[in-house]
Amino acid sequence: MEKAAFQKGVESLEGDGVELEAVVTDRCPSLRKHIREEHSDKRHDLDVWHVSKSITKKLVKAARKLENKDLMPWVKSVANHLWYCSATCGGDPKLMREKWLSILHHVTDSHSWGSCDMFHRCDHEPISPEESRKKLWLKAGSSAHKALQTVVTSKLLLKDMEQMVHFKHTGNLEVFHNLVCKYCPKSTHFSYRGMMGRLQLAVMDHNENVGRQQAVTKTGDKCTRLVFPKSSKQWTVKPVYQPKTYHFSQRLLSAVVAMRENGDSRLRDASSYTQTPVLPKNIASTPRPDKTAAVAAHVSRLGSYGPSGSNSTLKLASHEGGWNRDT
Repeated sequence: MEKAAFQKGVESLEGDGVELEAVVTDRCPSLRKHIREEHSDKRHDLDVWHVSKSITKKLVKAARKLENKDLMPWVKSVANHLWYCSATCGGDPKLMREKWLSILHHVTDSHSWGSCDMFHRCDHEPISPEESRKKLWLKAGSSAHKALQTVVTSKLLLKDMEQMVHFKHTGNLEVFHNLVCKYCPKSTHFSYRGMMGRLQLAVMDHNENVGRQQAVTKTGDKCTRLVFPKSSKQWTVKPVYQPKTYHFSQRLLSAVVAMRENGDSRLRDASSYTQTPVLPKNIASTPRPDKTAAVAAHVSRLGSYGPSGSNSTLKLASHEGGWNRDT
C-alpha cells in the first residue's frame, strides 16, 4: 500500500511539472528498496519524527523492566537528543553519529571524553553542583545504562543516520493526518464524493490555521499546559496555540447562498466537478468463484464429515451436577 501510494504521488507531482530532488519517508523496508531501485536520482531522507518515535518505544519497553526503571526519566531526553543531532550535524554523518553516541556519556554525568574524533564534550552550559544533585544520573555499567546502550548503538540505527543528516521530518504532515480523522473518521464509511468533499474541507481547515503562534497571557507570558502521556508516565509541558479560525466555512456558506439567490444550482466551472472513478466492489484480486462449487470444495478443520464439519461440533448438556460434554 505504501509503495503504491508513493508511486502514485510521485507520478502526480512530476506530471504537474514538479522536480523532486529529495523524498522523505519512514523506515519501511519495501519502500526504501523501491526508491533505491526506481528513483536512484532522488535523495532519500528518513523522517526524524518516525525514527525518534521508534527509539522512544524501544526505550519505554526496556524501562518498564524493574531493573531498568532508572531509564524512564531519560526517555524523552534521548528522543530530543536525536532531533538535536540531526539539526546540528551540518550534513556530516560522522559528526551526527558521534553526537548521538555522546548521550551515553551525558547520562552518567560525564560531559567530556576523548574517544571521538570530532565531538569531545557536551554543547550545553556547565551544570552546577546543585543541579547535578537533582539529576537522576545513570551509573555506568548498570542495567539501565546497558539497556540504553543497546538501543543507542544499534548498527541499523547508526547506518540510517546517513539519511537523517539533512534534518527532514513530517511532523506537519502528521498534524494534518490527525485533522483528517476529524473530518473523515476511520470508523465511518463515506461515498467517494463524500470522502473527497471531507478531505477538501480538511485541507482548507489546515491551510487557514497552519503556522498559528503560541498564545500569550495579558502579561506577555507564553501559555502552556501540562499533559501526562501514558507511554512515558511523566508530566510534560505542551504549548498552547492561538484559537483556530473557521473563516473558510463562512465563505463556503456565503457562496452557496449566493448561488441559490442567483438561480444557479450547479457550478459554472465544470472542471471543478468531482469525477467518480470506476471502483471495484471489493478488494479481491481474483474473480468471485461459484458459491456452490466453493462450498463443495470447502473442508473444515474441525472434521471431515461434510463441508461445514457439523459432525465435529461439541454439544454441551446441562445436568444437575454440572456441565457434561456430549460429542
